Amino acid sequence: MQESYNYNFSPKLPGVLINTLPKSGSIFIRTNLAYGLNLQIKRICPKGADWNISPTYLETFVKEQNVIVQNHFPATYRNLTYLKKSHVNKFVVHFRDPRQAMISHMFYWIKDFPAEEVEMQLQELGVPVFWKYNKFCSLSLEAKIDLCIHYLLPQKIKWISDWLEIKESDEWNFDILFTSFNDMKKDYVSFINSILDFYGIERQLWKDPKLNKSSVQHFRKGKINEWKDLLSPYQQKNC
Repeated sequence: MQESYNYNFSPKLPGVLINTLPKSGSIFIRTNLAYGLNLQIKRICPKGADWNISPTYLETFVKEQNVIVQNHFPATYRNLTYLKKSHVNKFVVHFRDPRQAMISHMFYWIKDFPAEEVEMQLQELGVPVFWKYNKFCSLSLEAKIDLCIHYLLPQKIKWISDWLEIKESDEWNFDILFTSFNDMKKDYVSFINSILDFYGIERQLWKDPKLNKSSVQHFRKGKINEWKDLLSPYQQKNC
């Protein structure tokens, strides 16, 4: 099922596609744009499989106006090909310092994620199958971070570096706006305006919903350099 809200749309706006590194303020961005512009929230990746674009969902997105999509898909050949075939050449790629994204993802696993999904994600990262959720949670904080540095951090770095390569690639020729968590934290109105300008949406059409961060799903601390306080000097060197 697609997520959507029932709004009366006016004026007609282009579909907005925001592709975000997991744990980089994704829901906060999506909610600000959806509420501020009265956009329907849709997906182009199946729920629970944010890494693979669905051709059916993508076709629906292309046909509609006044919609926003936010997913976490990597720059795989499969995903890039679907985007190109559907003439989706313009989108935002949002990222964060991968070390901080790693820390936020770790706490998300511990506090918010169902145990069976954490186990599935650990195995997808290549963590040995004997690392069950309870065993992961029973580790000391230092040991949890060690495991994430070894298995999770490389995935974050690759996600970002692959998209940077695609941006410079003559083969794909996508029109990509890169945005960062740091810019969002510094001045989120200017951050939103940069996305509006990119899509040719008049700035005055966005009405700041003034979201209470504590009420936004999956919002934790929103710190920029929390990792420096949590990682030992040895761990920081390994990052």
